[in-house]
Amino acid sequence: GGDGLLTAINGTQAYLTSSLAIGTSDAPGATLHVSSSGDGALFRVDGLTETPPVLLVTGSGRVGIGIADPAVALEVAGLITFGTGTGAGYLSNRGATSTRLRFGPDGATSIALECGGVQLLLVDNDSPDKVVLGAAADNNIVVSGSLIVSGSISGSTTIQGASLSVDG
Repeated sequence: GGDGLLTAINGTQAYLTSSLAIGTSDAPGATLHVSSSGDGALFRVDGLTETPPVLLVTGSGRVGIGIADPAVALEVAGLITFGTGTGAGYLSNRGATSTRLRFGPDGATSIALECGGVQLLLVDNDSPDKVVLGAAADNNIVVSGSLIVSGSISGSTTIQGASLSVDG
């Protein structure tokens, strides 16, 4: 009927006309409010043959995607894709969003570590393969400890340091 919690569309479908609380006797705090007093499964989505569940949320706020018992805030079985495919994808720090891992767009072969919006490390599988420490435009490399080179060292500026030893 039209005056109850559900409104019938046809003999097999209906829609919710109000907010709904599950697992609590309090008024709903959202359109769909699911509550649990324990740490077990609070919300679960699966198919009849899916084991583990497609999506699981525990009472303590842990989320599992393809995981039956997530042990951390977010646990995923499988690949995670970042970005839109046309621009870089980022995995960032919530407190400082300019501190992040940057993944290149589709077809790109690089990953970078940025802190405070400044690139500190770039790994690029483009031709030629390279690892850049520092901003790419500056090509800064600072080594505290040993630097082992298999090949040659070349450049047009002075190499500075306490000592330099090159075999070969």
